Amino acid sequence: MKNNNKLSSGALWIEFLRFYTEQFNYEEHIVTIRQIEPLLKHEKGWFRQTIAIEDPFELSHNLAGGLSPRNWTIIRRVFIRARQQFGIQLENIDISKPDMSAIENTL
Repeated sequence: MKNNNKLSSGALWIEFLRFYTEQFNYEEHIVTIRQIEPLLKHEKGWFRQTIAIEDPFELSHNLAGGLSPRNWTIIRRVFIRARQQFGIQLENIDISKPDMSAIENTL
């Protein structure tokens, strides 16, 4: 697979935080690295209220299966706080697109 990534590691970090705080649907989707399309919880019969993370080596194993709702709430809060800390939003830059070069050049 060809890698077309042009983002720095810092920009990738910001995009990771943005995706998992603003876009990812935790109630319906599973975090997976083996496919691009969203993997639905009902496809695997995983219905826990916390995040679901597919083990890339044992596909029937939910890596977050033992995560309590309380600890999941703490993790989500940390993601949100990190997004607020690292996600610099400048007025004249559209950060809805993954190209963060304009922001990096202003720092």
